[in-house]
Amino acid sequence: MHDNASAIDLIRAVIAATGLSNSRFAVTLGYDPTNISKILNAHQAVTAALAHSLSRRYGVDAEDLLARQSRSQLASAAERAQPNEAPSG
Repeated sequence: MHDNASAIDLIRAVIAATGLSNSRFAVTLGYDPTNISKILNAHQAVTAALAHSLSRRYGVDAEDLLARQSRSQLASAAERAQPNEAPSG
């Protein structure tokens, strides 16, 4: 996985590697499929507990996963903080 891949990209890659549906994947982790769907659609953040479950079950580096999420959140915050450029004219 590329260093610039997001936490969501990494989770999607793990799901693809398992060959499971998103719902079945969620069940293997003991999570409600709705929660995994919210994470995959960027409506909910990856929790430390989920990162730990992914680490234990699928060998994902939990710290790396959470760091990827933090980088993505910081980039989004920086974009929102940018003042709107006025059209030149």
